[in-house]
Amino acid sequence: MLLSTRALVLQAIRYKDHQLIIKVFSEARGALTLITSAGGKKGKTNRLAFQPLAVVDVQIDYKEKHDMHRIKDLRIQDPHHSMHSHPAKVFLALFMAELTQKSTRNEGQSQTLFEYLVSCSDNLEQCTTPSPDFAIRFILGLVAQLGIRPHARLREEDRYFNLNEGTFDGRYINDEVCLDIAHSDILNRMLTSKDGEQETMKRSDRQQLVRAMIRYLQIHSPGMGPVKSLDVLESILT
Repeated sequence: MLLSTRALVLQAIRYKDHQLIIKVFSEARGALTLITSAGGKKGKTNRLAFQPLAVVDVQIDYKEKHDMHRIKDLRIQDPHHSMHSHPAKVFLALFMAELTQKSTRNEGQSQTLFEYLVSCSDNLEQCTTPSPDFAIRFILGLVAQLGIRPHARLREEDRYFNLNEGTFDGRYINDEVCLDIAHSDILNRMLTSKDGEQETMKRSDRQQLVRAMIRYLQIHSPGMGPVKSLDVLESILT
């Protein structure tokens, strides 16, 4: 079956001498693994089409119950240039693509999730300098799209955010399960703030909160594994 769809590129791996295996999140079928020839034109647009978070129009030979589908045609929509030349954007794009690929690997078609991912890609490309909260905001939006958004604090006495339950609780269990009061307060403010509002916090707090939200995603998306680009991302968090 010939299938045409928009797709967000998440990972491209060279296979043999002249092929690429490409992980994407597609508009029509959700998570897909594609294979294509790496031959042909070697222009800049071609290279940009296989960069993390590139949005492409792709035509594939789609076969039900197959793990991999062959690309018949692929064209990039709006090439991203600053995303792959601005150091902070490069690291953010790698992080966002890896986190998306690992957390959505079993996801089927979802129009709202696809549109969210494309909008984040566009926002990263269009901003002059990414907000310090860009990574955290992205994770919170991603978990919301996956149906596992944390609940904001309902009672003042519920001071600790429980990573296992996704709710605030009055009981502190241990560091593996609960955030401390300070980081629970920051998370609650971010859950209840308006879009675009920047949270004031120290670099160490921002790093810890990013790690906590990745841990939360790993708990609620079993099997997603470690996020290898996190250490690189932390080098640009301010």
